[in-house]
Amino acid sequence: MEEAKGTGYVPFTDVGNQTTKQFKEWMSENPHMRDKVIDFYRKMNSRTEVKESWNCPYAISIENYFAELTGFEVVSRFYLQKSGFKLPLHTDKGTECSINMLLGEGHDPIKFKGHAEYYKTALLNVQELHGVDTTQDRYL
Repeated sequence: MEEAKGTGYVPFTDVGNQTTKQFKEWMSENPHMRDKVIDFYRKMNSRTEVKESWNCPYAISIENYFAELTGFEVVSRFYLQKSGFKLPLHTDKGTECSINMLLGEGHDPIKFKGHAEYYKTALLNVQELHGVDTTQDRYL
């Protein structure tokens, strides 16, 4: 938890579907929504931050463990989702699955289409729609 709470967080700018073909088509058909969409993503991106783990020995040891276990390249990072942030249902870009380890106490559930799950550690198919509404700062 100490490594996660340190400094070095920067805004996470890959939230949402801003680059999908469907989104670009929708924007071209609805130019009057441009300012609202920009404001939405600006607010959303200011509520989630990411910290790379290259200088965090414990995170690197976990990364190496899972790389050896699976035989796949593993990339680890810390995320901070600030209290009150609502991450809508989405799929992750460039990641097929994720091993999420929530840090600290008290956790909000992850939402999927039709249900929600509480967890401390989970292997998630992040190509399925998922999201989280945070009621307190959420470190993972």
